[in-house]
Amino acid sequence: MSNSPSFSVIIPVFNGERYIHRAVTSALIQNPSPSEVVVVDDGSTDKSAEVVRAIQDPRIRIVFQVNAGVGAARNRGAAVATGNFLCFLDADDEWLPGFLSVICQLLEKFPDCGLYSTAYGIMEPGERYWFPTLKEFPDPAWVGRLPDFFQTSLKIYPFNSSSVVIPIEVYRAVGGFAEGFLRGQDLDLWVRLALSYPIAFAACPMAIYHRDAEGRVSLKYRHLGEKLLVSRIRKFIAQGNISPDRERILHEYIAKHQIEAASQCVVSGRSETARQLLATCRDTKLFLLEWRRWNRWAFLPGWMTLLLLWTRNFFRQLTGSTKKLRKSMKS
Repeated sequence: MSNSPSFSVIIPVFNGERYIHRAVTSALIQNPSPSEVVVVDDGSTDKSAEVVRAIQDPRIRIVFQVNAGVGAARNRGAAVATGNFLCFLDADDEWLPGFLSVICQLLEKFPDCGLYSTAYGIMEPGERYWFPTLKEFPDPAWVGRLPDFFQTSLKIYPFNSSSVVIPIEVYRAVGGFAEGFLRGQDLDLWVRLALSYPIAFAACPMAIYHRDAEGRVSLKYRHLGEKLLVSRIRKFIAQGNISPDRERILHEYIAKHQIEAASQCVVSGRSETARQLLATCRDTKLFLLEWRRWNRWAFLPGWMTLLLLWTRNFFRQLTGSTKKLRKSMKS
């Protein structure tokens, strides 16, 4: 690139005193160095801010706000950022050394993209580490533009909210993260970006998602309705000018989310809503088995569904406990 990029790292935190130090230091040790690390305290009641202050690095800025949710916290950080690239990192996750170096390689090779990302690894409780397998990119050295974000995401999302970098002009153009929702703001933004911009991707996992963290930002706001996400894609399809293959992939992507939303409705006792969601994607081919499974569940009486799910989960936990006991006895 003709001009060296300047990176602003945005870290939203809500009661993350146990792990915020890990996230901030993983950003500070990057080479090239970020120009700033903006920690947005989303109304924490613990010592998150004190932990960050104790790091004593001039690149750190702490911004406070009344609890408003992760989307609002990320947008607040972006609003005060001075860099021309926004790097997002959740307070309970971390980057591996070299993350920004890989991003710089992507920026150099693909300067016209609207999002840059690496793959990510997952740290389970008990320090068990693994990373999602992307069959389209079996070689971790692969770098390039994603052929189709939606097709790749039919199986597993190639990146998450701790492995992406977005040019600040692009971020402003698409409107940033949706606010006022418990979850789904990141996926909503990825969809808006993928519908308008190419995405550069490196298949090497350079970020770590920690599943053992508690209180991932605030849990105060409602779930981002599937209606918003689905309506954006349907509106895009209605505009026309897309190939039949692209339209088919987008419809399957919608089906995936409708089925996931229906499954959540079933387990929470909202069978009628689940049936309505499933009725909109009965023509799916890729997710037909999942559709049939949850459609059967959705037609059971609510009390029976909850009882059967509770029984299934009970025996799964019992089986897991028995296996652990046997393993400990053998050792």
